[in-house]
Amino acid sequence: MRKLPLVQYLHLRKIDEVIFVQYWLFVEITLLKGIQSSFRFYASISFSAFMHKL
Repeated sequence: MRKLPLVQYLHLRKIDEVIFVQYWLFVEITLLKGIQSSFRFYASISFSAFMHKL
């Protein structure tokens, strides 16, 4: 395994970190959207069930 020059190595690491951060943001946003939509779905179901009971 040949050694990369330090600058090149740091540059590669920087790219990795940027990709990682963007990926995590994407995952968090997707999870939040999923939780919100499922919560809305659940809320509407329980609300309609509640209205039917009245």
